[in-house]
Amino acid sequence: MFQEFSSQPGWTFGKDCRAFQKYLEGKCPEFQIISDAANSAKHLVLDRGSRTGGVGGADHIALYGSMCISGGPISSVPTLEILVGDKVYPLLHTAEQVLSMWHKLFVENKWD
Repeated sequence: MFQEFSSQPGWTFGKDCRAFQKYLEGKCPEFQIISDAANSAKHLVLDRGSRTGGVGGADHIALYGSMCISGGPISSVPTLEILVGDKVYPLLHTAEQVLSMWHKLFVENKWD
């Protein structure tokens, strides 16, 4: 995103990728969670630290799924969660917040 749009007139989201990252994290706290989870999967270890706090390496980020197999409603579906340290974030909600942030940015800035 930064490389594609930062040269356009009116860009006010930072002079480099790191500043743009900080801007996005300020707009959407869930972006930090998704970003850390993606980086832990890509690098296997977050050796430079974490933006979400409490994450020292890939072994501290986990996706958990749960589903009631017996006695649950027929429409039961697995729920995925991101576990960061001792905090649990519902994956669907977290991803929807990030998607909503990106949608707003694209609409507000007329990015195509």
